[in-house]
Amino acid sequence: MGKRRKTNVDIRELLHRIQKRESDRAIARQLKMNRKTVAHYRRWAEKQGLLGKELPSVGELSELLEETFANSKLLRVVPPSSLFDKWWNAYAGKSWRLPPFISG
Repeated sequence: MGKRRKTNVDIRELLHRIQKRESDRAIARQLKMNRKTVAHYRRWAEKQGLLGKELPSVGELSELLEETFANSKLLRVVPPSSLFDKWWNAYAGKSWRLPPFISG
């Protein structure tokens, strides 16, 4: 499983599955992430008291994650819109040419 940044929506889905008492292995398989990452967020959610109640909204979850992991490079969460912005800035305005073997 390659490294991929988790969005707030990914983490909320992970927490929802933890609440449903799915195993770390099953969650990791379904969400395509490492079991250790799932275990880390499980421990974090237990410390935050998130598992015994309704999950916070994506915005509230984002704020909580930011407060908790403000100095952590390892667990930086990227909102989906910034992923698009990063992609757009990288590829917008570039001229695309077909490779020679396709264009004839």
